[in-house]
Amino acid sequence: MNICIFEDEKVKNFHPLSLSRPVYQLRCGIFSLAEKIKKCMPGSAVYYHCRLYIQPLLKLRKNTNILSTKKMNSCLFINGRIIADKKLANKLWPLKDDVIFTFKGEIIAAYITKENLKKINLKKDWLDFKDIKAKRKNVKVTLAEYIWDLVENNETEVINDAENNYELGKINGKIYPQVTLINKKRIFIEKNSKIKSGAVIDAEKGPVVIERGTEILPLCTITGPVFIGKKCLIKSGAKIYPGTTIGQASKIGGEIEESIIHEFSNKQHEGFLGHSYIGSWCNLGADTNNSDLKNNYGPVTVIMGNNKINTRLTFVGLFMGDHSKTGINTMFNTGTVVGFSANVFGAGYLPKCIPSFAWFDAQKGPIKYKLDKAMDTAKKVMSRRQVKFTKFDNRLFNHLFSDKLQ
Repeated sequence: MNICIFEDEKVKNFHPLSLSRPVYQLRCGIFSLAEKIKKCMPGSAVYYHCRLYIQPLLKLRKNTNILSTKKMNSCLFINGRIIADKKLANKLWPLKDDVIFTFKGEIIAAYITKENLKKINLKKDWLDFKDIKAKRKNVKVTLAEYIWDLVENNETEVINDAENNYELGKINGKIYPQVTLINKKRIFIEKNSKIKSGAVIDAEKGPVVIERGTEILPLCTITGPVFIGKKCLIKSGAKIYPGTTIGQASKIGGEIEESIIHEFSNKQHEGFLGHSYIGSWCNLGADTNNSDLKNNYGPVTVIMGNNKINTRLTFVGLFMGDHSKTGINTMFNTGTVVGFSANVFGAGYLPKCIPSFAWFDAQKGPIKYKLDKAMDTAKKVMSRRQVKFTKFDNRLFNHLFSDKLQ
């Protein structure tokens, strides 16, 4: 079976995180949305389609094939906004004739064969199925509409991913004296990890997964469900609460609750991060704090582009794009959006929408970050982790810098 995971026009609902990656590479739980779909379709040949400017970066990833339908007789297209579970394949099977699957009026999948495949234009950012003559079938799935939906579902997905993919109860790392493990049968600690004295890992309300090479320093408290990826450093006194996902090679301190942090990002110091989504290569300075609850306990509004969106949620935090940084004592209001490669600092609350490449002083306002300086900083940060800043990264920075729409 050939399957293709694709993006649709709602990619903008996932800015700023989706500015530099396909929507389906966003994490929810332990795995990305694409990884979840792949796990539901074992044995399938998996292909991808996304916005054209991102495809060169996508090709750099191992085992990532951009879709070409020239030699295909059929393909099952799956919307990358689906938060997939084990039941997904059964909802789409059996596949015989061409069919378009919908949920609440949106196309969530399409099985296309032979002549109809020729009608799919792969040279556009979005795949268009309007010219495909096929029967329609409504199926119920979990479909993320906005970036905060991934945060809202993260706690449940950490539980599902841990239970279905890890041998909970297996502890292979080095556990120092006076470490407290609560409900060990729900804890997974991979080899080459270290849990130092005084740390507490509490899996009473949900699993805790700690992958290889991670070090938990003394007096940390980790309350599941929580996932911590490979080669992370959790600094002394850190408090990590349920619903948190931390990507590989990140350095974490302070207090984190129900948040997703992608790989290679740092929040090393004191400060609160809650109900938030942080991209890769970000750095939060000491005592950076975000609000995730309004004083009147009302629903949080988020500004995306020129639109104010009522999330209908009580808890909504910070959404920060890749390569953005904050200075010490930075304060973010409830439901703030910070774009790609922004530099934010200064005393006082900041506006709720900070554009990409903004050099933003909370007291003086923004000026535009110079592109060459932004890329120079990115090169330095990436080289410290032995990651090369490629020509495709250069193109991405140039594209986003010149894009007046984001």
